[in-house]
Amino acid sequence: MDQKHIVHVFHGFRVGGSEVRTCQIINGLGDRYRHTIVALDGDFTAAALIDKQDSVTLLHAPGFAERSFLANAAVSRRWLERLRPDLLIAYSWGGFEWLVGNSVRKVCPDVFSIEGFITDEADVELPKRRIVRRIFAGRCTRLHACSLRLQTLALTSWKVRRDNVVYIPNGIDLERFSPRSTPSRTSPAVLGIVASLSSVKNHLLLLDAFRRLPLGAAELYVVGDGPERSRLAAQAADYGVAAHIKLIGHQTEPAPLLRTFDVFCLSSRSEQMPIAVLEAMATALPIVSTDVGDVRQMVCEGNRRFVVPPNDAPAFAAAIAELVADARLRSLLGSQNRRRCEEEFGFPLMLRRHKDLYDRCMGA
Repeated sequence: MDQKHIVHVFHGFRVGGSEVRTCQIINGLGDRYRHTIVALDGDFTAAALIDKQDSVTLLHAPGFAERSFLANAAVSRRWLERLRPDLLIAYSWGGFEWLVGNSVRKVCPDVFSIEGFITDEADVELPKRRIVRRIFAGRCTRLHACSLRLQTLALTSWKVRRDNVVYIPNGIDLERFSPRSTPSRTSPAVLGIVASLSSVKNHLLLLDAFRRLPLGAAELYVVGDGPERSRLAAQAADYGVAAHIKLIGHQTEPAPLLRTFDVFCLSSRSEQMPIAVLEAMATALPIVSTDVGDVRQMVCEGNRRFVVPPNDAPAFAAAIAELVADARLRSLLGSQNRRRCEEEFGFPLMLRRHKDLYDRCMGA
């Protein structure tokens, strides 16, 4: 069988939304494709989620220099000429130099998969990067946007032609993230967040909101790891709520923990279409979130009033407090969120859309 070769380029392939989704797609595509995953920083932590390791090559691709964009684009070109893939997929800014390297006399068709922005662009797009994206993003075979916000950005800020932009929302395994069989508890309610402990996830906002709740009304489970862990622990102690917070660390399989939550919280400064929110919705949880990315459009209509402005701790605390006090409302919103996932965000639909995108690009 003639296998199609797809090269995926990330800055780092650590466990995160786009990396987890890529592993799931690789698992779902089967033996017709083989894959090379490039992690420019050499971190391949997420590769453990790939079922058939023999179908995937992990490539550090040395030779890249810090802050030398054009030189890195030239190195990328040489790697592409060596690999000769059938399709290049570059993820966000971390892989953009490979798109530039492929922009003149293309080695292969290419997809710019825009996933969101890291900390330095969490609040506003950097002007120099916007110019570079405007010059090169439209030269890609296709631009894939995982959120409506990113689709709009590509069309308006980067001036990509509408027929070159493909919006594919994230999807999840609905059986894996099934709801728990027991009713939501009354007190203390368990609040939970599943996210890397990085500044863009803004766990400090969640701690600030949590300390405003009546003491003992709720517990907070923080699932994830990262550079902000020690700072969060210190802040929880300063607020006097450390005894009611559990820093659980990274979990490869979050589904069982989600079934112990009563309310899912997301306090991020920047998101696009967070998979963690979809997983919580599939688990039939109500969502309290900052109004970032597509979260307001993702959740069921009744849940949208619990999507509050970013960096507003009193509003975040008020939204949590209402749900903590009303188990029936939690159950109602949770079941509606689950139904919305079943209708719009199932994994088979997402996989089929990605496969169609890849095949169309390689056919072109």
